Amino acid sequence: MVIDFDGHVLGMANFPGTAYIPSSIVLKCLDMWKKFQCIPRLHIGMKLSPIKFLDPIHVERIFRKCNIDSGLIVKEVSHGSIAEELGVRPGDVVDSVNGECVATTVELENLIMRICENHLDQGGAIGSCMDILVGILHMRKGRKGPRHTLSLRLNVSDDVEVFISDF
Repeated sequence: MVIDFDGHVLGMANFPGTAYIPSSIVLKCLDMWKKFQCIPRLHIGMKLSPIKFLDPIHVERIFRKCNIDSGLIVKEVSHGSIAEELGVRPGDVVDSVNGECVATTVELENLIMRICENHLDQGGAIGSCMDILVGILHMRKGRKGPRHTLSLRLNVSDDVEVFISDF
């Protein structure tokens, strides 16, 4: 557990790794488990990293070249994923999902969990597909390209996402 100086639980950490799960995500997972007996997930086919948590020099460089200072940098795209098929590449920047701005992976995770919960509340099922809109800035050769809104048809699953890396 990660606890602040006042004794409040902030989240969970996985040592010796660097994974940190905020308490908001842990509590949402518990709520969804109670409600659905599973934790539904969308398999987005991308590994992402927030711009705002890069070192300040890197953030400044991105801002000067591309005039952006928030969003999620695509670090990796799963081979064979819908994201790969639609042309998403490492270095692209995701700035919104279903019209909501996302600047951190925690914001993205909360949004995805809310989307899944709404889908199941409205009669959707595990194993069904749903469309989400992803706002993305294509970055090519170190320059900002056009902004696109991609419609990703994703599987609602209660299993882990298998990520296939190119070798």
